[in-house]
Amino acid sequence: MDPAVTYYSSTNDASIRIESRKSSDPEEVYFELREKQMGDGWKIGMNDDHDLHIGWGTVGTANGAADAIKLTTTGGLEFYGAVEFRKEITQSYVSTSGLVCTAGQTVIGEPNGWSGYSSCPSGYSVVGLQGVYLHNSQDSARTKFQDIDHLECNANGCRAWCRADKCDVTARCCKTDHASLRCEDGEYQHQSKNQWGTPAYCGAGYVATGFASLDLHNNVYWKHQMINDFYCTDSYCQSWCWGSNCGVKPRCCKPRNYGQKLECVAGSQAYGDKDKWGPYSVCGVGYTAISHQRIDMLDHVHADEEIMHKYECNEQGCRAWCWGSACHTWAKCCRITVV
Repeated sequence: MDPAVTYYSSTNDASIRIESRKSSDPEEVYFELREKQMGDGWKIGMNDDHDLHIGWGTVGTANGAADAIKLTTTGGLEFYGAVEFRKEITQSYVSTSGLVCTAGQTVIGEPNGWSGYSSCPSGYSVVGLQGVYLHNSQDSARTKFQDIDHLECNANGCRAWCRADKCDVTARCCKTDHASLRCEDGEYQHQSKNQWGTPAYCGAGYVATGFASLDLHNNVYWKHQMINDFYCTDSYCQSWCWGSNCGVKPRCCKPRNYGQKLECVAGSQAYGDKDKWGPYSVCGVGYTAISHQRIDMLDHVHADEEIMHKYECNEQGCRAWCWGSACHTWAKCCRITVV
């Protein structure tokens, strides 16, 4: 049978638009398909929201149709009822968190100067530091007074200024299943020595995913200063710096897709003995480790004889190697959720 209505274009695109122009809230906007004046039919369209619904129900209203399939504006596909797959199903993602994270390229910094930037692969965003590693892991007595004096992460990547020895620097790079994250630097805040400093906040809608800057100010001879504790919650970062003032700035990120948000929690507490790698702080099911939430030196010796020698995050979680004293470590574990 020939179609009752045909729309065509000989030279360009063709489309049909069904639109509700009510501005205060979304209404029902849908196609309805039925046969022989039946009381029920198929509905394809929006049902008082912006998602696409496909369902069977009473004609004359979308509200009378129970969904069989729904496609959300954030890219989700939801089935209501039994689903049968005729071919093999392949999982192409590592985590159910909605985040995919990887390491940036590792760079080696020379002593007493800025390293180059560890940059992220195309399509990924710099969320913070994946790892920093002083080279001389045997010098737990600090006879060479090695230290990680400055850290910086921004859109270019991550870099470090390490005292008296080379160090490796690796950026942490993340994206959602659909797009890179939208990231920016938060505010910079001065941190007075020997106490918790002023929190440095992210802007509205952003989550503090790590440090954009963690910066000792060298108010004293540098062997008498160190980062004793740092902490990043959802909205801010701060630090406790011994011997000298310091400054912090959070790295702040959120999903690009409308209707999504970044939700983060602390991983398990991991106690690490001095002068060796501690165990991983691990994330719960459905979360991905994106950076350290906190490392706390436990001050089992004088602060002159302890430092955070190296620390890292990867798919296993986050861990630290602390010189001179034991330390506690927590991973920052995040996932993408729908608002």
